[in-house]
Amino acid sequence: MLKHALLPFVALALTAQTPATEAHHAKPHAAVKPAATPAPETDKVLAWIGKTPLKQSDFDLFIELAVPPQQRSMLAMVPSMKQQYLRQFLDLNLLAAKARHEKLDKTKAYRDKLAMRERETLAVELIQTKSAAFQSEINVSDEAVKAYYESHKADYSKPETYTVRHILIGSKNPQDKESKGLDEAEAKAKALKVLAELKTGKKIGDLAKEYSDDPGSKDKGGLYENVPYGKFVPEFEAAVKTLQPGQLSEPVKTHYGYHIIELESRNPGELTPLDKVKDKVKQDCTYAQQEAVYNKFIDETKKELGYKEEVPVPPAASRNRRRPAVRGAK
Repeated sequence: MLKHALLPFVALALTAQTPATEAHHAKPHAAVKPAATPAPETDKVLAWIGKTPLKQSDFDLFIELAVPPQQRSMLAMVPSMKQQYLRQFLDLNLLAAKARHEKLDKTKAYRDKLAMRERETLAVELIQTKSAAFQSEINVSDEAVKAYYESHKADYSKPETYTVRHILIGSKNPQDKESKGLDEAEAKAKALKVLAELKTGKKIGDLAKEYSDDPGSKDKGGLYENVPYGKFVPEFEAAVKTLQPGQLSEPVKTHYGYHIIELESRNPGELTPLDKVKDKVKQDCTYAQQEAVYNKFIDETKKELGYKEEVPVPPAASRNRRRPAVRGAK
């Protein structure tokens, strides 16, 4: 199982909750025989499939596996919800019995899937048994929260932004034979012509509506407000960084064409005080410690069992912000 698939179970264990397995245990494709755990003498029979009883203890185990701990208390208060789970449980076992009747449990595909489910269950059981040991390594004190905040200030800061107006004179993409528009020389010449008009005192907002080929800003007079750095292509942003408020750029070439940019304002980033984001920082700090405990346990287990990877495995992908698909953006 992948690391980040197990981590939610680690988090549950570290917060002293009873981890829940995935709800897919409640679906037909996860069909299993009724549990063979000892049943109390008063174990009620809920239904029969041939001569096989489906008992209350089986249903109780189904609820334990299928329903997250925080939702189980609702079952007693909402009878209709419990009835829905009972219907799922009975249907699950009926379908499982039908599958066995058709000998699907003899197929290789079934055996492979069952083996994978067994590994998943064993992994979760292991994490649960280590709950107390994991918990003893977690320390989310005020000092730890403050230290985490100090070392991750960028996560709790409003980024520096800028507001600009621009005019894009689009050009053909030389790598796209079907690309339409001006060739590069024509686009640059037109951009210089527009720049000359601006230098006579005409407003960039007015000329953007007339000339710009950027559909994302043309009707707004070329305006982009409060843009964080990293949103637009590097050439565009490099030009922005050289401008003072009210200053026009020379034509800036990107793969979209030529841009004329006017900087309206630059807004410095701002760090949010700890007292205003303390709950979020504490949550992030807790998760970071849980992940560290998990990684340590994985590393120790690898050494203990002689684990070795034969193929290169890349690290987990970082969470990248999605950038708008506008002309001028990355």
